[in-house]
Amino acid sequence: IENNLNHDVFIKQQGVNDHYRQLVPAGSSLAFNWDEPTGSHLLEVWVKTPDQPPWTFSLDKIKRFKGSVDSDISGETVADGPTRVLRLFLSRQRSNSSALSLRDIEGDGNMLQHYYFHVKAIAISIIDKTPEELMLIRAEWFSLEYSVSTTKRYFELQIQSIQIDNEAALTQFPVVLYPSSDQKECFHISSVQSNLHTRIDFYSYFSVLMQEMQLSIDEEFLVRSLQWYRETRELFNRFFETEGTGYLAETSESRLVYFELLHLQPVKAMVSFVGMPDLDKQYGNSLSMILGVNSKLLENLEVSDVALELNLLMLKNPFVTRGELVARIWQHYVDQLVRQVYKILGSFDFLGSPVAFVNSLGTGIFDFFHEPAAGLIKSPLEFGKGLAKGTESLFANTTYAVTNSASKITGSIAKGLAKLSMDADYVRERRERNLRDRPQHIGDGFALGVRDFSLGIFKGLTGIVEEPIKGIVDEGAAGFFKGVGRGLLGVALKPTVGVIDLAAQTTRGLRQNVSLRPTRPRVRPPRFIGRDGILEPYNRQKAEGAFLLSQMAK
Repeated sequence: IENNLNHDVFIKQQGVNDHYRQLVPAGSSLAFNWDEPTGSHLLEVWVKTPDQPPWTFSLDKIKRFKGSVDSDISGETVADGPTRVLRLFLSRQRSNSSALSLRDIEGDGNMLQHYYFHVKAIAISIIDKTPEELMLIRAEWFSLEYSVSTTKRYFELQIQSIQIDNEAALTQFPVVLYPSSDQKECFHISSVQSNLHTRIDFYSYFSVLMQEMQLSIDEEFLVRSLQWYRETRELFNRFFETEGTGYLAETSESRLVYFELLHLQPVKAMVSFVGMPDLDKQYGNSLSMILGVNSKLLENLEVSDVALELNLLMLKNPFVTRGELVARIWQHYVDQLVRQVYKILGSFDFLGSPVAFVNSLGTGIFDFFHEPAAGLIKSPLEFGKGLAKGTESLFANTTYAVTNSASKITGSIAKGLAKLSMDADYVRERRERNLRDRPQHIGDGFALGVRDFSLGIFKGLTGIVEEPIKGIVDEGAAGFFKGVGRGLLGVALKPTVGVIDLAAQTTRGLRQNVSLRPTRPRVRPPRFIGRDGILEPYNRQKAEGAFLLSQMAK
């Protein structure tokens, strides 16, 4: 508390007993802490005598107060490194303190530099240390603007469309992230930062906007991405390490930040996720190991089109470290997700994704009544068009809801029965076959279903001979009897799986016929990297050839 007046002042935290009132003599300063840290962060100030009404300050805000008690007296809250300072002075006085406040950065100042970068499209290829291409990030109509004046820095990033591709050859979700609808912009960041503060990051305004997105991710992609991030972060820390302290950790965790307004706008995403088996054996890590849950739980987890809606976060005058700010934002979104657990539980594939069923059916019923009503307002002709449009929507959405739920239930049953056969090779081949061959229409689905049905019968019959032989090779005489057991089990289960696969593939094909959301293709085929591991400029011809070979059945 700096008292630059010619009068003594008395101070006290609002809401505490009067015996906590302290005196700050004229021309002196006083170190002050809240008597009740969990109480109201408002400070009451009396000038000359405590008999007058107090002047109330919010020390959480960095701002200037003019003439609240006396027209000749002003006060301001300023930042001096990690400390907030309340400074009282006569309005005609010019502050000579080293601390800076908002009045120091009023106005835009003189423009020193201005940069503007705009491209129609830009793509970034992420390659891990294997080396294999992990993902491709493509942004369209990418616009970046950065300006520096004598007092402020302006930053603005706009992206009209963004797409992230999973570049694994066999994956259930080739496209990980893309906008759910065409918008003028799908991503927008803007900020105004003071460059007069050297000990803190002072932002007058910071805003993030992201339109509704489609997020489809499998566990293998997630594990590989986290592994790549950790390796990259470790590399940067080693590269910038100074005096035993990681550069990234030091700058990003402990530095103080202040925002007049931090505005993170609402986020909506349609999320799909599928677990993968045996990732801990392949990569030495898995999502179940990271979360500390049973591996069988996640590898059998499949959810589709979970509509997650995260409310906005608006913070006024937060003054915290970067680490504390990240923790606060993280907690906000975790709380939002916890409130929507019912949506995740209602989107499990083995239940037929009842939430998606209700949403699709509800959309069809709404359109059936809304479209004719909207047309009737205009003219009888528009009523007829609306009736036809509403009926078409009702039929399409109802058919999609039924076939989508049926294909998910039958697919989950077939997947579970296949695992009961205890034939790891059969389970792996079936999973790869389903990833490689996806029906595009009902005829395609029926053909694939007949193929899977035939393979189920073939594998069941040949397993009687193959499984005992495999058992002898792997475990000797004991393995022979185990193989006989697996063979007999396979005779019953594998044809049954084939029958269910026939139904599942057919309903998947019919679902694609009435699907209202077209399949999003990759930007380009995955990059081809030879066995020598040498990275070369992208060659589309080699990439297409390698991709076609990977899609061929062994």
